Amino acid sequence: MKKIILSALIAIGMIFLYSCDEDDNNVPQTRNETISMGSGYINDIYYSLENGEVSQVARTNWDIAFSVGSMSSSILINDGAGVVLKVYPTQTGWSWNDQIDTTGYFEWDALYNSDEDWEDGAFGQNATQHPNYGWGEYNETSHDVVGVALYIIKLINGDYKRIFIEQKGATSQEYSFKYSDIDGSNEVSETISFAGLTEN
Repeated sequence: MKKIILSALIAIGMIFLYSCDEDDNNVPQTRNETISMGSGYINDIYYSLENGEVSQVARTNWDIAFSVGSMSSSILINDGAGVVLKVYPTQTGWSWNDQIDTTGYFEWDALYNSDEDWEDGAFGQNATQHPNYGWGEYNETSHDVVGVALYIIKLINGDYKRIFIEQKGATSQEYSFKYSDIDGSNEVSETISFAGLTEN
């Protein structure tokens, strides 16, 4: 009986040692790399685990970013580079062409991106609940998110603008927005297509 137990223990030990040896052969290779964001973290680094560093982009080359997910309405600001967003206190029936009164601006609450979830961009921080997503409201018929809020934005360069996100089109797969100086001059209308783009 002792021989059988001893033989069984030796066999189990051999299997254990063999399996450990097999696991050692499947250990993934590691590689150490160093990337630099520059002095004061002036660059954003795009890095692929398969290919290494893909590109470096100056952190100050953008003010706002749009989520391209079909079920997302998130719009972010570059708050890490100094962009500040505040919702303008509009009245019912307001119009883009109305004059803006910035009295009390420095007491208004600033809106920032969530530091936990990309889906909680600054433009959505004044959301109340579905169908209101802060900057816009979901239209049950068209499935578009249609703009309802006016904002004052301080850009990276220190300029102040008013900005209105007009729509995220479900069918057109486009964001439409406009911005101007506070007094309404230098108005710019933009349309950005996210057709064919996917969120990673």
